[in-house]
Amino acid sequence: MNTENGVFGYNMADGSLTELALFGRGQSCIEIINTTVNEEWEVRLQQCQVDKDLLRSQ
Repeated sequence: MNTENGVFGYNMADGSLTELALFGRGQSCIEIINTTVNEEWEVRLQQCQVDKDLLRSQ
Protein backbone atom coordinates (compact mmCIF):
# COMPACT_ATOMS: atom_id res chain seq x y z
CA MET A 1 0.00 0.00 0.00
CA ASN A 2 1.37 3.41 -0.97
CA THR A 3 0.81 6.00 1.77
CA GLU A 4 2.20 9.41 2.69
CA ASN A 5 4.25 7.58 5.35
CA GLY A 6 5.83 5.07 2.96
CA VAL A 7 5.05 1.83 1.17
CA PHE A 8 3.76 -1.08 3.22
CA GLY A 9 2.90 -4.71 2.59
CA TYR A 10 0.59 -6.83 4.68
CA ASN A 11 0.63 -10.55 5.31
CA MET A 12 -2.12 -12.64 6.89
CA ALA A 13 -1.08 -16.09 8.06
CA ASP A 14 -2.54 -18.33 10.73
CA GLY A 15 -4.94 -15.59 11.84
CA SER A 16 -2.17 -13.04 12.37
CA LEU A 17 -1.76 -9.86 10.30
CA THR A 18 1.74 -8.41 9.96
CA GLU A 19 2.83 -5.13 8.37
CA LEU A 20 6.05 -4.94 6.36
CA ALA A 21 7.78 -1.70 5.40
CA LEU A 22 8.72 -1.86 1.71
CA PHE A 23 11.31 0.29 0.02
CA GLY A 24 10.67 2.20 -3.18
CA ARG A 25 7.54 3.76 -4.56
CA GLY A 26 6.19 1.10 -6.87
CA GLN A 27 2.62 0.62 -7.87
CA SER A 28 0.22 -0.92 -5.41
CA CYS A 29 -0.74 -4.52 -5.95
CA ILE A 30 -2.56 -7.25 -4.13
CA GLU A 31 -1.43 -10.86 -4.14
CA ILE A 32 -3.71 -13.46 -2.62
CA ILE A 33 -2.27 -16.89 -1.96
CA ASN A 34 -4.95 -19.30 -0.84
CA THR A 35 -6.19 -22.80 -1.46
CA THR A 36 -9.61 -21.52 -2.57
CA VAL A 37 -10.79 -18.64 -4.72
CA ASN A 38 -13.78 -16.50 -3.82
CA GLU A 39 -15.46 -15.22 -6.98
CA GLU A 40 -16.38 -11.94 -5.21
CA TRP A 41 -12.78 -10.91 -4.40
CA GLU A 42 -12.07 -9.20 -7.71
CA VAL A 43 -15.29 -7.17 -7.68
CA ARG A 44 -14.83 -6.16 -4.04
CA LEU A 45 -11.22 -5.10 -4.56
CA GLN A 46 -12.14 -3.08 -7.64
CA GLN A 47 -14.89 -1.37 -5.62
CA CYS A 48 -12.25 -0.29 -3.08
CA GLN A 49 -10.40 1.52 -5.87
CA VAL A 50 -13.61 3.15 -7.12
CA ASP A 51 -14.47 4.31 -3.59
CA LYS A 52 -10.93 5.70 -3.13
CA ASP A 53 -11.14 7.61 -6.42
CA LEU A 54 -14.53 9.05 -5.44
CA LEU A 55 -13.16 10.25 -2.10
CA ARG A 56 -10.22 11.96 -3.83
CA SER A 57 -12.54 13.82 -6.22
CA GLN A 58 -14.64 15.32 -3.40
